[in-house]
Amino acid sequence: SHGVSVPSSSVTIRLIRVELDSGGVEVLATSLIDSIYPANISSDLYHQRWGHEEGYKHLKIHAELQN
Repeated sequence: SHGVSVPSSSVTIRLIRVELDSGGVEVLATSLIDSIYPANISSDLYHQRWGHEEGYKHLKIHAELQN
């Protein structure tokens, strides 16, 4: 079995709990930890960005960039 090398540095993240209209809960992780980014704005920005992320995923699959 091969070991996995993990860097010794740490990363600070912020977890944001979002209650969905459906009654479910979403937890978002972000590196934007400064208090100038309120949780409700972070959730809105995440959802606005989602379409772009899905677009990149489809481009990578089409171009087989992972290979």
